[in-house]
Amino acid sequence: MDAVRFVLRRLSGTLGLYYLFGLTGLAMAYLGVKSIIGTTAAAGILAVFLITQVYIAGRGWLRAAYQVGQLQMLAASGPTQRADNRESGPKEETAAG
Repeated sequence: MDAVRFVLRRLSGTLGLYYLFGLTGLAMAYLGVKSIIGTTAAAGILAVFLITQVYIAGRGWLRAAYQVGQLQMLAASGPTQRADNRESGPKEETAAG
């Protein structure tokens, strides 16, 4: 629930980050395809093979980039406060005696 609140409070920043990475990937794919595709069948087959390999690698890169961008945005937003202010671990009770 904290993540949803964080995104909704910073909607323009989170959407901007999402679209920036997505459009960058699409632009790179378009420029790569445009320069690879030739007029022969062998070049077309090679281009399709390379496109699928780049797509697989790009998916992994995009996931990592989204994670890093989200972590940096979270760190830049300052300290977060949790709804429950409990300490981690069990509390020990001491008996006066």
